[in-house]
Amino acid sequence: MIHPFANVCFVGEVKNPGKTIPKTLISGTSTVAVLYILTNVSYLAVLSPQEIISSDFIAGIWIDRVCPFMQWVISLVISLSILNSTVCEILSASRVIYSASREGQLPFLFSMLNNHSCPVVAVTKIIILSSVVIIPSNLIKLIKYLMLASSLVEVLYTIALLKLRYREPHLHRPYKVNQNNGFTFLLALHE
Repeated sequence: MIHPFANVCFVGEVKNPGKTIPKTLISGTSTVAVLYILTNVSYLAVLSPQEIISSDFIAGIWIDRVCPFMQWVISLVISLSILNSTVCEILSASRVIYSASREGQLPFLFSMLNNHSCPVVAVTKIIILSSVVIIPSNLIKLIKYLMLASSLVEVLYTIALLKLRYREPHLHRPYKVNQNNGFTFLLALHE
């Protein structure tokens, strides 16, 4: 029997998850951490603490001081980042629907793939439902509700992981994470 949470991280599509997933997590997390540290150091080098605290758009003030003719580049980079994040969320949500369909929890229609191994029906469903929700609503409230729902889902995933580790300790897992990480994550969210 395949466990319901086996495909949440899409381990079934990775050739060697025991090596690939830790490598990508470590390299991706360290790259993002270095970029954030360098960005904050550059802000502190150019702007005063009062300017940073009082500003709603720190990158805009920073670029005005460093390179004023490149203001459009910051706007473009932020827009591309938002677009990239949206595409990633759509594709990951469609893969969850695809996995649930493969396990028989949703209709078989959602597990159909096109020639490029993309679950087009699931992607279409996510885009239609997202459009229906976004068009008539207040976007700021919607973002707050989505962040709350996302945090709740992450907590439920972590609780399910800890429960599985406790109830079925001998279940085959392609890669293992220290159980204390789950408890640390839950405690960090509590704060």
